[in-house]
Amino acid sequence: MNADLRRPLTAGYGLQKAVASKEIVIVPPRLTPLAEIPIPTLKELEQEYNDENNLDELCDAHNDLIKVIIEKEEELITSHREHIDQVVDIIKTDMSLL
Repeated sequence: MNADLRRPLTAGYGLQKAVASKEIVIVPPRLTPLAEIPIPTLKELEQEYNDENNLDELCDAHNDLIKVIIEKEEELITSHREHIDQVVDIIKTDMSLL
């Protein structure tokens, strides 16, 4: 048996497995670090929405933010499913070689 095919499968970023002299690299998508996401402070929000007329604007902004969070969650779930499918395909290939 080829030594490359006996190499252990390592989990995590840069998951690699040599199959028939082809290197397969699966890299999960890059997530946005929390530090790069703009989060307004309480004072900034109070200044922006300081009267009751702006309460509707605050509700609209909140709803927009919730929509963005749900969309990002859907993207993350889809990406994770694709990653799992790729790993399962590699495992199936390994099992067929045994």
